[in-house]
Amino acid sequence: ESQRILLSYLGAHPSFYENIREILTEKDFPTSPYDQIAALLLPQLQKGKLNLSGIISMFEAEEDQEKAAELFYAPEPKETGEELQKLLLDCVINLRRNSLETQIAGEQDIGKVLALRKELDQLGKIRF
Repeated sequence: ESQRILLSYLGAHPSFYENIREILTEKDFPTSPYDQIAALLLPQLQKGKLNLSGIISMFEAEEDQEKAAELFYAPEPKETGEELQKLLLDCVINLRRNSLETQIAGEQDIGKVLALRKELDQLGKIRF
């Protein structure tokens, strides 16, 4: 759910990317088709050249194109103001936490595990 909400919001509000550019990467979106959409969307946002129809057309299967279009043209979240900020913050933190926990579970190098755990502990301090 966090993946869908955040990618949809980024498609409608590209300037929001500035809030998360140092926090999330496409690797933080693990589920298909969100992983593929994030891999196309985030670099475009980073360059400041968003082309939603171009992203949609990158998918060969019509079904995948429809999923991407539904994501980008979904209704806005019903939350507004502070509620919307909290929703988006929760999405960002959930995605990053899940990603860090997955990395920790698969990491053998104790130094890297400690660094990942430190980043995990800092998630509660994220604000935008």
